[in-house]
Amino acid sequence: MDLPPPMSRLDIDVDLGFALFFLVLLCVFLLVTMLLCYCLDRGTLLQRCMSVFGGLLSRAGTFCARHFSTGTCARIRMHAIPKLKEVDRWTEKRSMFGVYDNIGILGDFKAHPKDLIKGPVWLRGFRGIELQRLIRKKRMVGDRMMTEDKHILDKRISFLYRRFNRYGKHR
Repeated sequence: MDLPPPMSRLDIDVDLGFALFFLVLLCVFLLVTMLLCYCLDRGTLLQRCMSVFGGLLSRAGTFCARHFSTGTCARIRMHAIPKLKEVDRWTEKRSMFGVYDNIGILGDFKAHPKDLIKGPVWLRGFRGIELQRLIRKKRMVGDRMMTEDKHILDKRISFLYRRFNRYGKHR
């Protein structure tokens, strides 16, 4: 009959080490759970937990807001949750949003919403960058512009053309 191999002292120490590790992990988990329950029972969660955990952080070491050093460490302080901004939901822009969406359904598709826009001719229904807008303006009303205004427009088009050909992600 074969006898089982004798257990070495190392096997017992490794098992004991794992057991102690999991015991410490369980204690930390229970401590954090108790602190969270304490925070939930006592007033607002964020303020209480920030005070509890903030005290632990300040005792454990300093907490810097920057990843680089400027000589001093500015601690983050949060005393209260910031107030929400009061937003006017009925501004003119928001109230008129989508007002022309069903103009085709109600008007037998005779009018397009861009036909209802009031403004300069070269801007009606236009979407694009500044260079395209200026070229469109020059093409539509350039012959009727005053000399100085047309010269300023040509200079701006020339500048933007050079800039877009030299720099930018489209290169």
